[in-house]
Amino acid sequence: MAKQTTSYIKLAAVSLIYLLLCILFFTSTAIPFKIAFPVASLLISALWVSPWQIAAALLCAAVGDVMGAKGIFLWQMGAFAMSHLFLIWYFVSRFFKMNGMTSVKNILFTTIIVICVCVFAILIIIPEVPAGIVRNGATIYAIIISIMLWCALLQKDSAYAVGAILFVISDLVLAWNRFVSPVPYSSYMIMIPYYASQLLFFARSVKA
Repeated sequence: MAKQTTSYIKLAAVSLIYLLLCILFFTSTAIPFKIAFPVASLLISALWVSPWQIAAALLCAAVGDVMGAKGIFLWQMGAFAMSHLFLIWYFVSRFFKMNGMTSVKNILFTTIIVICVCVFAILIIIPEVPAGIVRNGATIYAIIISIMLWCALLQKDSAYAVGAILFVISDLVLAWNRFVSPVPYSSYMIMIPYYASQLLFFARSVKA
């Protein structure tokens, strides 16, 4: 019991530091790459308390944050694609360790949700992306994040499901703002769901 209490205290401390760094990002303080500080703080803790796939996913996400801050969109997209691939790896391995079975109804419902997200991205957003390597990369990324969402929804775990949904929302807003039309308060609309999703993934993986 004491050990469990200590674990919760440590998790609360890590979460508090994370939230403070998230608040720092939204301030006007001129600190280079401050966008990556929150996820980097989770990464440091994840190296000891999370499955290695989660730590790897956080590492790639932090790199993606840095690339985004530098304005290197292709590298940013590639880093986050790798982050999703590690999450997929983790979700698939966890799924078979936990039960490996789920109802056909759940699979169909989850598949329909993911197909809708993927179709929306490919039919509405992708055509607005400049033709060439960026559009090809965006198409591949849309497929990868959709697979991540599908795997997360099949975990029968609300934290992973909500985390994945928030991640998808963040990326959809980012893509819409970048390629379709400006989104009011885009920084908040993109980063709040993104930061929340990373904290959910980390916190739940510690408890797993």
